[in-house]
Amino acid sequence: MSQFFRFGLILALGVASPSIVGAGVNAIADGGRYLWIGTSGMGRWEPLGLIRLDKSTGDMIHYNKENSGLPG
Repeated sequence: MSQFFRFGLILALGVASPSIVGAGVNAIADGGRYLWIGTSGMGRWEPLGLIRLDKSTGDMIHYNKENSGLPG
């Protein structure tokens, strides 16, 4: 994935979901219908977890330790 595409994606995600502004993007994986984005907090922000972006609709689901159902 090109650096230009990653930069554009980060800008688009920040506009679509202001809650991720200030997040560090650690990983981006293309999973077919979904784009998976691993994030962590920066500075005073808490780690954000994993974002599942539906490429066809633009809908995002944020997964973290509180809502994932996985043990801590």
